[in-house]
Amino acid sequence: MGWIWAFYIPAIITAVVSFIWLYIASDSPESHPRISDSERMYIQKSQEGQVMTKKPFMPVKHVLTSIPFWALIILHFGNNWGLYFLLTAAPKFMNEVLGFDLTKAGFLAALPYLARLLSGFTFGSIGDYVRTKKVMSVTMMRKFFTIFSHIIPGILLIGLCFVQGYPYVAVALVTLSLGFNGSATLTNLQNSQDLSPNFAGSLYGIVNFFGTTTGFLSPMVVAHFTHESNTFDEWRQVFLIAGSVYIVPAIIFMIFGSGQVQSWNDFSDKPNNEKDKEIKERYISKYPAPIQGCFDKVPARFNVGIMLFMACFIAYMVRVNISVNILAMVMPDNKTGNATDPPDYGPRYEWDGHAQGLILGAYFWGYLTTSLFGGTLSEWFGGRCVIFWSFMFAAVFTFLSPLLASYSFWCLFGIRYLIGFVGGVLYPALHNLVSRWAPPEEKGKFIASLLGGNFGTVVTWAIVGVIIETLGWIWAFYIPAIFIIFMSFLWLYLVADRPGTHPRISEKEKQFIEDSLGQTVSTEKRLVPFFKILTSIPFWALLLLHYGNLWGLYFLLTASPKYMSEVLKFKLSNAGFLSALPHLARVIFGLGFGEAGDYLRRNNIVSVTTIRKSFTLFSHIIPACFLIGMGFVENPYISVALMTLSLGFNGASTMTSLQNSQDLAPNFAGTLYGIINFTGTTTGFITPLLVAHFTKDNNTMNEWRKIFFVGSGIYISTAIIFIIFGTATIQSWNDIEPKKKKSEDTRV
Repeated sequence: MGWIWAFYIPAIITAVVSFIWLYIASDSPESHPRISDSERMYIQKSQEGQVMTKKPFMPVKHVLTSIPFWALIILHFGNNWGLYFLLTAAPKFMNEVLGFDLTKAGFLAALPYLARLLSGFTFGSIGDYVRTKKVMSVTMMRKFFTIFSHIIPGILLIGLCFVQGYPYVAVALVTLSLGFNGSATLTNLQNSQDLSPNFAGSLYGIVNFFGTTTGFLSPMVVAHFTHESNTFDEWRQVFLIAGSVYIVPAIIFMIFGSGQVQSWNDFSDKPNNEKDKEIKERYISKYPAPIQGCFDKVPARFNVGIMLFMACFIAYMVRVNISVNILAMVMPDNKTGNATDPPDYGPRYEWDGHAQGLILGAYFWGYLTTSLFGGTLSEWFGGRCVIFWSFMFAAVFTFLSPLLASYSFWCLFGIRYLIGFVGGVLYPALHNLVSRWAPPEEKGKFIASLLGGNFGTVVTWAIVGVIIETLGWIWAFYIPAIFIIFMSFLWLYLVADRPGTHPRISEKEKQFIEDSLGQTVSTEKRLVPFFKILTSIPFWALLLLHYGNLWGLYFLLTASPKYMSEVLKFKLSNAGFLSALPHLARVIFGLGFGEAGDYLRRNNIVSVTTIRKSFTLFSHIIPACFLIGMGFVENPYISVALMTLSLGFNGASTMTSLQNSQDLAPNFAGTLYGIINFTGTTTGFITPLLVAHFTKDNNTMNEWRKIFFVGSGIYISTAIIFIIFGTATIQSWNDIEPKKKKSEDTRV
């Protein structure tokens, strides 16, 4: 009949079944024309109190900040990866690798789906029996059956790696893998019904939106690994990835998943004056007591401070890993005999110095795009939610980076731009949280926690070199992405937008924070007085000071691994570790300067303005002197020491540019920081281009000396301007009138 009829026959069957569907199905038991009264009453009684008959508004914000819901999304993603991977790749594997002819390949590739159908019915019946007899709770049942729906299938797919030469054993393993996955009828395919019967369709639409991406991602992964040859060795890597994607989501769901109806299932029936109560309630009682207890024994603001530190850690992890990775991704630079050519750690690309500079700067182009609006977003939607979304997208984009790099330079540039795009909102949102959580006498320590990014640089550069040398540079993207996803859920659990909405804060601590902040911070949503901000001289002095701070920071972030490896002759793993030392020093010095500043403020030894101006000596001027010194020493270890001291003293910026936006306008601290960071971030792509410009012909100390002089000049000049024009006095426009609400009952 030919392949044409392979389209026609399914189309005819679809048309016939469509009319049968129209005759038999109905939207609800009440609207079904042929249902018996007894059956309708039975269904209504069993769903009583869970499903509303009227059309409710889905509480989108509550849904998207629900940890059990995100655990379901990840579980469903893992399920669909295995399903769509076999759906799209099994015929190719059966035909081209196992050697079956086309007819037999199609038949054998269909066997796993027959097995999934049969086991799905079986597991469904078992689950109904367990629930009817109340053998275990719904939550326990959902988590227990992930062993069958995800973990066993993952193990069987990994087992495929070891059956080369046994095609029928391979077919059996594929069939058993997808067969056991039929128990997904009791896990990810049913959990949206548990969480919210009223919005089960919307929830499944969201989880399936993410899950369906596997339909085009898995073929791309297969194509990536098999583009040079189509042998069992290449497919072994594909099966390892598929098995891991099954198992990891199952573990996450076992920790964070739930089978309980969520409080927001009937959210739209609650009166608006219960909003704060509802915000608190939706965090509570979703996790075992031991998990809650390990965090509840310390003050809530301490947990928030730790998570601010970890947020910055993550931000820099995705920001700086490319600086070391790119050394293993490109062909070695032979312009100078000083550098040791690194061995081959994976695919290498013919990208010249200019192209590498563009890739290193791509993050900052994206970061620049959104940093201007991050503070305003967090002031309107809450820093907690904004940062969570930033994490999740950054993890996905980081995971996709190796795959896109294999396609073209511009694909990698684009994905790095997107990582920067979602990262741009982070620091302004963090400053918004600091303004609402930090008592004035503790603000130095809170701002010091924002140096977690430097610790992220330390850890990332220290381990990325090791990962590259042991696993290859591809895993230097994958491992951070997995870590970020885990930390995203911990962030969602521990952080609240303000003390008043934190579910586990004590009344004593909440009262202490609110009393210490007084009337400087409002809970109302306010219109940002942009004209007054942009005509404020103290604000412009801060903007320039922050620009100088970020020039020194981003220069070392993007250029120091290259300097260590190609000029100072350190091998890749040592270059990563030594490049991280200045950032470790910055964390340690920052905590010390933060504590010193809090002591001065607490004891009223000097005014806040004097603190800000005097500490620029340590945050800007002394670091500049060390950079100048680097231009005159060629001993590699002395160079490392000077670089470490330079960025170490810059840790005093916790008391200068990093905190001054909190002084000028606590109500708009996030927006202010967003604006100054927008300008400061331009240094992130200017410094790599500057380095590329000076080193395009030669890559020696003579060229780098000019770069060090430029950096020191920017450090010193911006500090002098702030000393003359800067202030720490709260500005009059901090108290501008809030925007009037259009309606008290408007739903968001």
